[in-house]
Amino acid sequence: MAKPSNKGPTDNKKEVGRPRLFNTPKELQERIDDYFENCRDGGKPFTIAGLAYWLEMDRKSIYNYEHKDEYFHTIKRARDKILATLEEMIAVDGRAGQIFLAKNYGYTDKTEIESINVNVEMTTTEAEEILKSAGIIV
Repeated sequence: MAKPSNKGPTDNKKEVGRPRLFNTPKELQERIDDYFENCRDGGKPFTIAGLAYWLEMDRKSIYNYEHKDEYFHTIKRARDKILATLEEMIAVDGRAGQIFLAKNYGYTDKTEIESINVNVEMTTTEAEEILKSAGIIV
């Protein structure tokens, strides 16, 4: 009599979801390079949305590929190139649309000011003397 198997339903692991569009980082890199070349030839800016469209996936899928160790550097380099180009465009002409896009990448245009308030007790006469010596009142 054969010994019963202790294998449960999770022991035969299969990938869930759609099959990968790119089987290797090299294959993905070639398509990314094609995208950048196409943009340069057509005078179009590099964008994550444009890259996603070119790769026939959505933006979320690009970020999902970045979470896979073997694709991390490929996607990161593409994103860094897109961001560097955006920064250069802002530095050259600073259009509002480009600044808006930069905010989606974590840049901000706020200025932080630290203020310290100090309470000083003095008489009216002392205050008038300080203001007179500073030339604020006569």
